[in-house]
Amino acid sequence: MLEQQCCQDKRFPLEGMEAAIKKIASVYRKAGCADQFEGRFYDVPHRFSLAMQDEALSFFDRQLKPRGG
Repeated sequence: MLEQQCCQDKRFPLEGMEAAIKKIASVYRKAGCADQFEGRFYDVPHRFSLAMQDEALSFFDRQLKPRGG
C-alpha cells in the first residue's frame, strides 16, 4: 500500500493524515510486512502530480512484479 498525502490539503487536517500514516505503518509492522507500506507527504495542496504518479507506478513495479525467479 502506498499512501500519498499533501501537507497543504485544505480538505483534511495534517494531524489526521499523520496519525493515519502512523497507525497504518504500525499495522503493517505487526503483520511482519512493513516493507509493503509506504507513506509519503508532499508540501503541496491537494493534487496527484506527475511526480506523485511516477512514484506510485514505481511503487507498484517494486511490489507487484514477481520476486526471485
